[in-house]
Amino acid sequence: MKPEQRSLLAIVLSIGVLVVWYMVFSPHATKQPAGAPQTTEESANTEAAAPAVTTSPTEAAAASAPKVKKGPEQTVHLSTTRFDVSFSSYGARVTSVILKNYHATVAKDAQLVNLVNYGTDRALVVECRHCNVEVPPDAEYTVESKDERSVRFRWDGPKVAIVRDYTIDDERYLLDQKVTVINRGDEALNGEIGLGWTSHSPPVQKSFLKRTDNGALDVVYQLGGSLKRIHREKKDREGLERGVVAWTGLESRYFLTALISRQLSDQEVLTYDFLGDDVGTALYYPPVSLRPGDQVELQYSAYMGPKEINELSAVGVGLDSSIDHGWFSILALPILYSLRFFHDYLHSWGLAIILLTFIFKILLNPLTVKGLKSMKAMQKLQPQLAELREKFKDDKARLNQETMAMFRAHKVNPMGGCLPMLIQMPIYIALYRVLFSSIELRHTPFLFYKDLAAPDPYYVTPILLGI
Repeated sequence: MKPEQRSLLAIVLSIGVLVVWYMVFSPHATKQPAGAPQTTEESANTEAAAPAVTTSPTEAAAASAPKVKKGPEQTVHLSTTRFDVSFSSYGARVTSVILKNYHATVAKDAQLVNLVNYGTDRALVVECRHCNVEVPPDAEYTVESKDERSVRFRWDGPKVAIVRDYTIDDERYLLDQKVTVINRGDEALNGEIGLGWTSHSPPVQKSFLKRTDNGALDVVYQLGGSLKRIHREKKDREGLERGVVAWTGLESRYFLTALISRQLSDQEVLTYDFLGDDVGTALYYPPVSLRPGDQVELQYSAYMGPKEINELSAVGVGLDSSIDHGWFSILALPILYSLRFFHDYLHSWGLAIILLTFIFKILLNPLTVKGLKSMKAMQKLQPQLAELREKFKDDKARLNQETMAMFRAHKVNPMGGCLPMLIQMPIYIALYRVLFSSIELRHTPFLFYKDLAAPDPYYVTPILLGI
């Protein structure tokens, strides 16, 4: 059998083994129970990624304290052309963020993506770290005023009053907020005041050929101008960072919720934790000390939307760096903009991907041809190399000398076959990362594919590529 025939047979057998293994032995995604909240896309092709709040000592104490009977809950809704936001008077926190341009699944009647599950998430909760007064996370606020773009909540506690002013942005996926803390007690109010967000996040499910997120979230933040990403591990974990925190948030593959600092200081504190199936993060400003009757105003913004590069860049605080382009991001960004450019003219993401791949193949073809020629030349020398190995099997130094002399005589570079391939690898890795992380491809149909962002369900492309 010729070498080419053996190679083709090996490829076909390898593909067959992979397909059979996946169909028979690979663990499949656990189905969500009926009525379960919609989360990320790859569990049941659902993707609503919601960010979260950490549990502070104050919140933990409040949770264990006796329950106080509350009055009727008031709900408030603010809306733009991009998203709807709902609030509860319990804690003046966000209870839903519905993105009007994104559906949970590819089904025609699929619900819109909701980044908050009121039953499990604690979105935009005021927290007081190392405070000498209690700030309950679900304090009963009253709605003082409301218009089409803003709402004001107020809570008057025994020793502290909190006023929360929300303003929705018509042009971006932003919710601006001013938190006013007033000392109503007879003693100084000391502590670090911040905002937190906690979300339910089931662990990632992995199989041999694909990864199922099931709504899994990671913590991502920008500290001192550098992006940091904290992935879930097997054990529960907590963390704390201090410095200039531009923003901190929770991300899924396609969506991000970020708490944005509007009063930058080198004494800010961010916390994060992975506790059970909950993921949380919180952002605190420097410590305050309020005398009786004094007050302090704290400015925040919250980004709640897709990880689309233009939307993230428009916020102006480096949120676009949250799109994970891997090690070769310097190559990924030109690829992304080229893909978008082709789409603007072809009006099809599938055709744009094909055209971009074809252009890469043409540009890299000289390297490919050079590598194939070198491999062919090495193949022709195999009988002579075998003779040298037999002749000088007891003299390694002489064997190396004679081998290199043969390469020079035939003008063959032993690295010529693999080096061109290694040069191409960063480009194809960057292309893969762009296609994996681009929300533009999410739920985009093409030919017999219902979703360009999902794994090929028929294994057509891997088989064609192997052939």
